[in-house]
Amino acid sequence: MNIESVIENCKAEIESHPLHHLERKYRNDLFNSINDIEISLRLLLNATFKVLEIFTTDYPNDKSIYDFIERIKEYINGGLEKEVLLNRTKLFHTYMDNRLSDEKYDAIYVGYSIVSCSYEIIKKQVIYTDVDEFDDEPDNWSSCFYASLAYNNGSSDLTAIDPEKNRTFWYWFLDEGLKLSQELELLQINKESIPTIDDKIIPQRQQINLLNNNTEINAVTQQLDEIFKGLINKEGWVEFKLEGYYVSNNRSLAGYYKLSSDLEFEKLEGTRFYLLGKQFNLLKVLGDLRDKMYRLFPEEGAWYQTIINFSLNNPGHYHFIYDEKADFFDKWVDKTAFADDFVVYERKDKYTPLWLEAIVKS
Repeated sequence: MNIESVIENCKAEIESHPLHHLERKYRNDLFNSINDIEISLRLLLNATFKVLEIFTTDYPNDKSIYDFIERIKEYINGGLEKEVLLNRTKLFHTYMDNRLSDEKYDAIYVGYSIVSCSYEIIKKQVIYTDVDEFDDEPDNWSSCFYASLAYNNGSSDLTAIDPEKNRTFWYWFLDEGLKLSQELELLQINKESIPTIDDKIIPQRQQINLLNNNTEINAVTQQLDEIFKGLINKEGWVEFKLEGYYVSNNRSLAGYYKLSSDLEFEKLEGTRFYLLGKQFNLLKVLGDLRDKMYRLFPEEGAWYQTIINFSLNNPGHYHFIYDEKADFFDKWVDKTAFADDFVVYERKDKYTPLWLEAIVKS
């Protein structure tokens, strides 16, 4: 069957599907008929670019996804090693996992779409099993399916998908998206949509790698694992999230627990969490972790916020934020706290975002 016939068949299947969805087996037919991995991968990447501005709408000051895309383009053009992109993909995957609690599913699905697409590019994989995403685990969803969910305003409930929006997306995929990809072109990103609040691309930090290969740091993370796995087991929870905020002499922690995987996090009552923190000296433990990480790579600066997810069957999942100022800080400290912190935890210019640079120089 030639590609024109395959496209017509795909459109007929979209029309017959109650949600106007293009099932995976028909996408597999399309990729088989394209018979060119480069065109197919560009089609998947273009599908993620189609929904990219949704991310900026929800996170107007976050340009991390654009920096990630630049690394993907660099890899496609032969300027980046596979292992480097794989590591960057895993880091951005963790970053998006930590965004789930924001419940901004349209933007989160955009993030997962580009993560999935990066894995597809690395593996050169466009064809999956014929099991459709509606019947499969999210870990097995393709990038274009995530993009379709983002286009549907982030349908966390798959039964709530808007059929008309779905039809529009999949018809674009088969028509404009494919035509562009056959010409080996990428959908142009609207430059005006890229945040300009910080026009400096911060290099990847070596401190992140300390979690896997430094004995001193591992001792701290193992200590935290023991504390919170014991707590999860005792309380009958499935997951615990610890958030820490550190700047100068100001330190604050918050804890959240899940009673089951299908429920949202609930905040641990203040007095109870205070006593827990006091029992295990958590403020000091995390403060020491921050200090140790900095001392090993001082040119990179120290993180301001950490989000750590603990569960019984997995080691703690760590996310450190160095270059963004959470809204919480504006309610808690003034900018002089960041200037004071910089005196102790100075960082090289290339690791200093413009907002911090402005504070330090003022």
